[in-house]
Amino acid sequence: MTALTGEAAAAAHAAAAELGAAVRRLDVPASPASPAAAVAAVVGVVGVAGEEVRGEAAEAAVAAEAAAQAAAVRAQAQAQALRERVDQTLMPAHAKTALRNELAARDRALGRLLRDVAAARIGRHAAVAERQVAAAVAAGEAFSVLQLPDGVDGGGAQGVLRALQKAHASHAMLVLAADAHGKVACVASTPATGALQANLWLAAALAPCGGRGGGKPSFAQGSAPDAGALPAAIEAARAFAAGPQT
Repeated sequence: MTALTGEAAAAAHAAAAELGAAVRRLDVPASPASPAAAVAAVVGVVGVAGEEVRGEAAEAAVAAEAAAQAAAVRAQAQAQALRERVDQTLMPAHAKTALRNELAARDRALGRLLRDVAAARIGRHAAVAERQVAAAVAAGEAFSVLQLPDGVDGGGAQGVLRALQKAHASHAMLVLAADAHGKVACVASTPATGALQANLWLAAALAPCGGRGGGKPSFAQGSAPDAGALPAAIEAARAFAAGPQT
């Protein structure tokens, strides 16, 4: 490539400087404060006032997660636009490499932020579900069927179940959720010493939704195409777990 001289070189350096400033103005939003910790901090509060406090904490967590995710998505779009400008703009090779590296670093930071948001959301859902499971265990119930808020996908449902297993490994749990695409996500775990098998339990739960899954007697996961049948899936899951196990 012929070296640039005179006005062309000056213009190339100016373009690099302009884009460099734009890249450095691209901020990576801060991660939201730990929503799970905010909810867990009031789990022990009881009564109507306690429910109000928990509700306020959950609402604040949802808002913080949504704001952080929206900001990260906007920043990713801005980074992509800048990347295209860098690729298309005539500038010294070393400057172009440096800008690409800076954008790659921001991409990695934005990816970490989105993972933090996802982890915070799982933690918040798990903190709420843990209260339900703890109440079931205290009441002597052998299993829990849990419905997560709409919009949780299979990965989120599995993350919630994994978190619950840490405190309730001997309790059978089946988690259901309707994701953002109108599909049902389902995961189940059962203690190895029990008669209830996770794979059979999950299959029974997903049957009313036209879904299917697979796994082992102690852990299974699956999905179904019709979130409208979620109430029927919940009833089927409860009926199967409460019935005789062979």
